[in-house]
Amino acid sequence: MKTTSTFITLAASFAALATAAPSPAPAPAQAVNHLAFNVPAPEKNSTSLDARDLHKRWDFNVYVTEHDNWNGRNEVLWWNRGQCFSLGNGWDNIITSFGPQEGITCTIYDEHNCVGSQYWPVRYPGIPNLKNIGNPNWNDRISSWRCE
Repeated sequence: MKTTSTFITLAASFAALATAAPSPAPAPAQAVNHLAFNVPAPEKNSTSLDARDLHKRWDFNVYVTEHDNWNGRNEVLWWNRGQCFSLGNGWDNIITSFGPQEGITCTIYDEHNCVGSQYWPVRYPGIPNLKNIGNPNWNDRISSWRCE
């Protein structure tokens, strides 16, 4: 019987601790820096690769946004020099701001596999409004690119 009462006392103590502790406040939203072209590769990915292995796989990054002037949904996309990058993941034909990291020159294409109409050169800091280049303009038109 003593074991049962000790267990009940311990359970009540843990329950009191769990309800007394305040829940953590949500983290504040991070401001997006539209000049974040030289962000480092992630230290680890889902397969827990060493950071040195990741840097061997990725040579450069490109910053893209859905809206002009670096607004809206955004992402830093990593790739290798000289290789064609065909868009997927919801980015095909919706990019309005495109910026390669410093020292990189890119050619953008309106079809996958780096074929079709192209625009070149695109250099750092990039193009904040693709509506302002080309005829017809390049807004919501990029499907792939190749950078050197």
